[in-house]
Amino acid sequence: MVTIRNPFTSDTSYSVEEQNKIREERTNFNDLIQNYHKRALELKEKGKLTPESANEILVLNDTTYKWLTDNPTADLLKILSQKDAYKQRVDTIIETDKPKAQFISYYTGLPYIAEILYNQHTIDDARKGVFIKEARDTEAWFKANGATANKIQLDTYLAGSEARLLDGLTDIKVREAIRNQVANIKAASAEKLRNDFGILKKNEKKLEESEFRLSTVTGTTWSIATSIFVWSVVLVVCTFSGSLAANTAIHRPAVYRLLYFIWGAIPLFVVPIFIYFIFQRIKSGPLHLYTMIPIVSSTADYENSLGFFERLLRSAVVYYPDEHIDTLKAAFQKTLESYKQ
Repeated sequence: MVTIRNPFTSDTSYSVEEQNKIREERTNFNDLIQNYHKRALELKEKGKLTPESANEILVLNDTTYKWLTDNPTADLLKILSQKDAYKQRVDTIIETDKPKAQFISYYTGLPYIAEILYNQHTIDDARKGVFIKEARDTEAWFKANGATANKIQLDTYLAGSEARLLDGLTDIKVREAIRNQVANIKAASAEKLRNDFGILKKNEKKLEESEFRLSTVTGTTWSIATSIFVWSVVLVVCTFSGSLAANTAIHRPAVYRLLYFIWGAIPLFVVPIFIYFIFQRIKSGPLHLYTMIPIVSSTADYENSLGFFERLLRSAVVYYPDEHIDTLKAAFQKTLESYKQ
């Protein structure tokens, strides 16, 4: 703030009322400079004022502030004259800068509205590419010519740019949608458009990540379910193959039956075992399958005397001897005796 020094000496002829009026105007002048300083920075930050024009106002503020502090005895008329000239100059800078600020908002907002129109299925990939290229070309043109371009030149370029965006489009609704979006970005600030575009891209990224995670989870779940199913089938087939092998050794000691089960459950031998039993089935008729791993011989009466859970646990290893087993044992015994002889 300007320090209002006492400009009045003993030889001044100002009345008390005039002195107070001068002090009041100097204070108002100082407040006006401060307010324009803040406004220039805010407009620059929001993209409604180009950096060049904002800096021009800031330099003018410094010059005017220096005049106010260097002329503590200036009369009321001089202060009002300087104040009006300063205000008119700042307002002129802001007003004449509006076309440039609008131009910046235009090329800043083109990628943003291209994304919106694309997401709404109003334009396709090719037209979206036209928007992106136009934004780059327009920004390059402004950097090369913006400092010296006047309002007519800026407006002419924007009209040509909009025509290029619409070139080749015959759908009236699509053309109208593009025109409306272009009008929106011209009226908005470049800073707001940058923020909105950043938010839009972040939301799209989150959506893509969410979809990726969902597809990944779905794919992983399906893969796990498929693996479980396949291995379950393999386990069942191998177990059944082992059981077939163990049941063929029903007439041998328990340790042989267990070893036959292990051998038959090895995946390498599953196919040969199935082929062997298919031929056996054709040659000799129905197969004799007693239980999964026939290790413990028992009787139906004894098993029925046990509890439910105990019977359930024993069911996979308990078998009931019959005449077929006796026949196999007798034949096996003869084979052993023949080897001894």
